[in-house]
Amino acid sequence: MEFRQCALQALSVPAVVKELRERHAVVLEQLANGGGATNWYVCKHLKDLERLAAEVRPGSIVTFFFKEQLKLEVFPGRIRAIIEATIKHGTDCIVGSVRSGVRVENIEYIDYPEEIDELFDSLQTGETILVGPFPPFSSESGSVPMVTIPDEDGVVRDHAY
Repeated sequence: MEFRQCALQALSVPAVVKELRERHAVVLEQLANGGGATNWYVCKHLKDLERLAAEVRPGSIVTFFFKEQLKLEVFPGRIRAIIEATIKHGTDCIVGSVRSGVRVENIEYIDYPEEIDELFDSLQTGETILVGPFPPFSSESGSVPMVTIPDEDGVVRDHAY
């Protein structure tokens, strides 16, 4: 079986499929042997799992966030207020551009109000922005589906992340 098919099969667990039929997901990929490197994605529909399968890397751990802690907002909208409220509570705020496909680009982690104006200079009016607390886990976030992507040979192994 080709890797993309293995990845799609791994991503298509019942909890993910069920939720994607009703709402979008923000997806965190932790790269195997990547020294803490991550990629972020947005799946707006069930069919986006195929696009995600084409993006994820062998051995990665993929986490799906379906709750509203990570929001998709149109710039400028409420983005400044969300960032300010998030950092006021002592949490970093993740901000990224959803420009094409499922990948979130130009990820920034904001932890001081002074960084907001510089960030806003790099964003485009009308573009969709991912914004919310980082890390996105909280006592209210409930369970989040996590999937381990098989290696290129189709076998799931432990890796350093």
